[in-house]
Amino acid sequence: MFDKKEKMDLEIITALEDAIEADLLSACLDEEGIPYLIQPFSSNAYGPLFMMNWGWGQILSQGIYAQKILGILEDIHNENQKSFLNQSHDDGSVLTKEEE
Repeated sequence: MFDKKEKMDLEIITALEDAIEADLLSACLDEEGIPYLIQPFSSNAYGPLFMMNWGWGQILSQGIYAQKILGILEDIHNENQKSFLNQSHDDGSVLTKEEE
């Protein structure tokens, strides 16, 4: 967790699409030892308005970790896309990138 001075140094790194993305990113950042704060927009009275326009929430951290966090998030997106593209159809066939 952050002490009071470190909280003042936090920057918004990027928006998060949903709670699943937040959980995956959180697990990866914990594993890497990167300090962060996930702030869901649902935690305030205007949450639904923010969520419609900007996503589920945002991740904050110190600026020195921004590129590392964005890289991890990109890896998560790429892995999820690969998983989706390789999933099986009901008839047992597999969707491949060439079928797009």
